[in-house]
Amino acid sequence: MLLAGYRILDLTDPWGVLAGRMLADLGAEVIAVEPPGGSPARRQPPFWKDDISHSLFWGAYAGGKKSITLDLTHPDGRAVFLRLVAISDAILETHPPGALEEMGLGWDVLRRANPSLVLTSITPFGREGPYARWKATDLTIQAMGGLAYVTGDSDRPPVRISFPQAWVLTGISAGLGTVLALFHRTRTGQGQRVDLSAQHAVARTMDRLIPFVDLLGEVLERHGHWGRPGGGPLRPSLWPCKDGWVCFLIVGGGVGTKHMQGVIAWMEEEGFDPGPLKEMGAVDFGFSRADLIPVVAEVVGRFLKEKSKAEIWEQAQRRRLLIAPVSTPGDAVQVARAIDRGFFRQEAWPDGVRRATVGSFVPLENGNPRRAPALGEHQKEVLEDLLGFTPSETALLREVGALG
Repeated sequence: MLLAGYRILDLTDPWGVLAGRMLADLGAEVIAVEPPGGSPARRQPPFWKDDISHSLFWGAYAGGKKSITLDLTHPDGRAVFLRLVAISDAILETHPPGALEEMGLGWDVLRRANPSLVLTSITPFGREGPYARWKATDLTIQAMGGLAYVTGDSDRPPVRISFPQAWVLTGISAGLGTVLALFHRTRTGQGQRVDLSAQHAVARTMDRLIPFVDLLGEVLERHGHWGRPGGGPLRPSLWPCKDGWVCFLIVGGGVGTKHMQGVIAWMEEEGFDPGPLKEMGAVDFGFSRADLIPVVAEVVGRFLKEKSKAEIWEQAQRRRLLIAPVSTPGDAVQVARAIDRGFFRQEAWPDGVRRATVGSFVPLENGNPRRAPALGEHQKEVLEDLLGFTPSETALLREVGALG
């Protein structure tokens, strides 16, 4: 396991919860240090059968972590936390700028407790700058990161990707930043603070679009499922069929020509007239002429709409065509199970009910086998076995409110 032997303290809300999951998947011991009542990520929908005590979001993104509760506003809670900091490698946190300092847990305090510590701070717009103290939702960051503008159809307003995509991109960036900082520490012995802006994490996904603005002064617009794979005019990539949609790529060059000729042969075998497609040659399949796109779209669309996804997918594999079904989430689960790589698995949750959950993001041998933890599930293991508190000392901490 790549991060075996590393210990990470996870103080994140939904903005950073995925980062800890990724580090756990890489073999790190990740301890979710939750406030009294639990992390806000535990209350994030969707819920199992509308039961708010069983968040499927938490089940997916907290897998592999341990859980303890500490009240970091309580002096004894902070003292316990600093003992943990002294024997840990990194902290993930999503508090507003200045909040840790107000609790007496600023970077200087944490670094004194552990000079080689890595502290990854995740905020909407970074810890410094004019927006540093601004709050944001996932929609805010998708919009200000540029992602919403290029998502959707050209004849309609920009749209938000329905799942909290900014949270996902931010968590991935935070996990990567933490790993790089830990690698830097192995080379230099130096810890550091990683300042992660969610807005920057989302804007980073626009790397293919930003140069057009910088170099050509051109703002690329959203076109829905229309695109320019390999250049040329805009052309559709998603097509309706009998029971859903398929992705059908219209591309030029040698590969595209072979693909289109295979589609024409399929049409003729089934007695379907390919019409003008039959007369097109390799040059035309390059689609340097925009006027050919409607011609192809009309014939292909008419052919595909009478067939099911399964029929099209079977023929695409047999004929080696650039076509694939557009899977619903249910389809994706069934495909993964058919491939049988163990990505989706049944696990017993803390309430004893077995539910489907996602496997490790990184499928390493002897990878992360643990489900998401119940609140405070590892209190004894961490406080008594790891830190050396006696049962009576743990009980006293609970009595004075340090554990929530």
